[in-house]
Amino acid sequence: MDASIFLTNWIWTSDWTPEDRLDARIVYFRKSFSPEELPSSRQIRITADSRYKLYVNGRFVQKGPQKPLDLKEWFVDTAELAPYLQPGKNVIAAEVLRYPAPNHSSAAPNSNDSLLRTEIPHLYVEDAVPGTQPALEGRRGWKCRVAREVRIVSEDAQPAPIHVQEDVAASAELAGWKTAAYDDSSWHDAVPKLYFDIPMADAPGNL
Repeated sequence: MDASIFLTNWIWTSDWTPEDRLDARIVYFRKSFSPEELPSSRQIRITADSRYKLYVNGRFVQKGPQKPLDLKEWFVDTAELAPYLQPGKNVIAAEVLRYPAPNHSSAAPNSNDSLLRTEIPHLYVEDAVPGTQPALEGRRGWKCRVAREVRIVSEDAQPAPIHVQEDVAASAELAGWKTAAYDDSSWHDAVPKLYFDIPMADAPGNL
């Protein structure tokens, strides 16, 4: 049996440590592609846990997803890429902010009470029209990197219900990472989750 039939479009990095699970992290994703001709419309469906910003060729497209009301559902967005495409090589890039899984203990200061999260950190990408080429779906061709240079911190040393500030150590090697000219050969291959890993009746499978 071909095991690839069990791969999903929910993807994440293989470079995810126990420490990463406890802290708010930013993970960068990118995928290069070269359309044979520039289409009048090219749409994908995209979501992430906890939040994403989407770029094409270094240009901001949109952010999301909408906050769910509970963990019985998860929202997915449609993004139009055509206005941002160029002849030749293109890159679609996503910056994903992942907060730790819910933990209501006061000893877990890196949480964020404003956002619901699942137990499954992920970026989800699929082609809005199945079979569109080149395929931009998550299950193949994506590269990723955990941005440990970025720390999400509270306003002071005390636990805070919402962490919104960043402490960033700038890295020259990341300059231009959202552009088609950037060399991502040192990045990890994004790993697709298996169908059995995703609860389809609840978040994030119930899109």
